[in-house]
Amino acid sequence: MKFLKLNRTEYERAIMKILSDFGDGTLKAGQYVLDSITRIPDGFSHIRLKVAEFLLRLEELGEVLVIFDQHPSNAASRLQLLRIFGIDEDIPALRVSNSDLAPFLINGDCDLYIVDNNGRLLAVASHEDETFGNERRIWCPIPLEKVNAD
Repeated sequence: MKFLKLNRTEYERAIMKILSDFGDGTLKAGQYVLDSITRIPDGFSHIRLKVAEFLLRLEELGEVLVIFDQHPSNAASRLQLLRIFGIDEDIPALRVSNSDLAPFLINGDCDLYIVDNNGRLLAVASHEDETFGNERRIWCPIPLEKVNAD
């Protein structure tokens, strides 16, 4: 698995884009980023997709950013997930190829956000996700042009 560690500045830029697109642009102290996602912007809808369905939608993207929620209650699951992939330090974000993304979405209860290289939010995987059978369903904002094309 190939990945690139992102620094705090890149992490903050990605989080602020999520918050400005899907919230009021602020993250209150002690709050999950997910709790600050309070609106669906014009031109978007949203659905829950099985991880496998979401991954199929990413085939045209080469890389994505995996942004880890820095909420204190997410620390243990974040560190556990990073250790699975041989990372022994607490880092805020990674750049991974879309072909290497599945394990991040399947493993654990770690809250994370998948964004494209332009900072557009593609999916949210959280400890609140539902599982049907063995398949986790994650929340995905979908541009309306894709909804209408499907």
